[in-house]
Amino acid sequence: MRIFLRSGLAGLSLFLYTNALAQSETAAHPPAMASSPSITLPKRGLSMQEVETQFGAPKQEIPSVGIPPITRWVYPDFTVYFEFSYVIHAVPNNIRAQR
Repeated sequence: MRIFLRSGLAGLSLFLYTNALAQSETAAHPPAMASSPSITLPKRGLSMQEVETQFGAPKQEIPSVGIPPITRWVYPDFTVYFEFSYVIHAVPNNIRAQR
């Protein structure tokens, strides 16, 4: 009887701990696009020419850094990261920080 009681308490403790941990992780890391769902971002793999054709000239071009060369183009609503001349990532800008 005591073995069942101990294992039941251990299982309950583990469940409560993992549940609390999952809730804190969710609160600490909200979905990235939740604040700006209407922004259209360039897709991974597009060339610089394709990005410029679809979105126009960037507000700022930050020169290549490192090996492989990573270039950044800053638009009013988002920033695009290129490796060589292809998109590897695009992220919405923090609009509140720019005001």
